[in-house]
Amino acid sequence: MYHHIGSKPIRDYLSGKDGNPPNLATIFFETRKKDNMLVEPKAIEKHAQIEEILKVEPSLPSIEIVEKCCGPQTS
Repeated sequence: MYHHIGSKPIRDYLSGKDGNPPNLATIFFETRKKDNMLVEPKAIEKHAQIEEILKVEPSLPSIEIVEKCCGPQTS
């Protein structure tokens, strides 16, 4: 059984265009959108936080961005 987010496999989100993976904000948006927009208030808030962090520090690794928005990760 394949791991899916909605009707599209995760590998389609992570592959990006031209072999370059998309940034964390794009992945977050694509995996949580409904009718091409975010619906849940928490998702909208987290997406805005991620975009703000990426504007200030674009070279920051994804795990550090996630930890700034969602707290420390254990896995």
